[in-house]
Amino acid sequence: MAKEEFECSTCGKTFDSKKGLHIHQGMEHKGKTQKAIVAAVIALIIGLLIGIFLITPAQPVKKQVKQETQTTQSTGKAGIEGIQSSEVVEATEAGDAATNFIQQNLVQGAQVSLVNVTEPEKYPNLYKINFEIQGKVSSAYISKDEQRLFLMSVNMQDFQKQQDQQEQEVKVPKEEKASVEAFVMSYCPYGTQMQKVALPVMEELKGKADFNVRFVNYTMHGKKELDENLLQYCMQKENKTLYQNYLKCFLKEEDNTDECLNKVGADQQTLETCVNETDAEYNVTEMYPVFPVQSDLNKEYGVQGSPTLVINGETVSAPRNPQALLDLVCKGFTNPPEECDQELSTATPSPGFGFSGEGTETDAQC
Repeated sequence: MAKEEFECSTCGKTFDSKKGLHIHQGMEHKGKTQKAIVAAVIALIIGLLIGIFLITPAQPVKKQVKQETQTTQSTGKAGIEGIQSSEVVEATEAGDAATNFIQQNLVQGAQVSLVNVTEPEKYPNLYKINFEIQGKVSSAYISKDEQRLFLMSVNMQDFQKQQDQQEQEVKVPKEEKASVEAFVMSYCPYGTQMQKVALPVMEELKGKADFNVRFVNYTMHGKKELDENLLQYCMQKENKTLYQNYLKCFLKEEDNTDECLNKVGADQQTLETCVNETDAEYNVTEMYPVFPVQSDLNKEYGVQGSPTLVINGETVSAPRNPQALLDLVCKGFTNPPEECDQELSTATPSPGFGFSGEGTETDAQC
């Protein structure tokens, strides 16, 4: 009768008893066995994570389709492998539907463009779409009937930012002619940033909206700010077109008031008279650093810093790029003029003086 042998599954050696095999494995392969167990556990965890992702409910692309009438069905398999579509639309149409859904519901404000659409062999009832958001390419799957969208990844930070913006959105009162008041300090870097944002909007809506630069009722940047506030107050009071031309020059470089006055051909004697009269009426110099000329409006609108934006009497969050400001102002028209369809820059100018360089969207004030 042949003697029974016991073979080591790791190295192939044979032993005439189970005890000998176990002693051998404990001495020779203990470390390798532990590594194998660890690897198996890691693989199991990864598998569970993948499973959790795949069985997570997909986003419905067509919100108006009710649950009981959806044509996307499941075969009983988990996640996207179990999706079947009884109706099939063209690949490009499905890709457009997916990118439109993503732009309108997940990343409002960011441009989403379709790169391409493929038909993966692994998922015959789905299209794979590649789409670009602000220069970054991402992927997702959509059922061939346009009913279910499976996102490969979501930028949660961008999503939360968009959600916060929606919650904070202010409804602008409507008027036949929109009225815009921007409260600033003439040397506040965020005030000058706001003026740079407003200039192209003022030009675009010239005659259609009433724009006014107002001044916060205190100064923070020395006596020169008080003097500049007075000068700009009087220039706007005398001639708004001249004032806008002056701002284009003044905002290019700090401390160039005299040069800009000469460049735009301002009547400096008339301005000096207005400045002296305003100073005397409101005791501006004596009350420095307070700037009391428009304190009544500051109080009425609850102005707390530079810049503060008021549209049709409603204090609103001030966007820091021309296109966003144009869109916001145009919400204030009962019947928006055709100029509201114009496209302006979406770049945020840098704080302070100078038109070169870009800044970041901010709520900062002086």
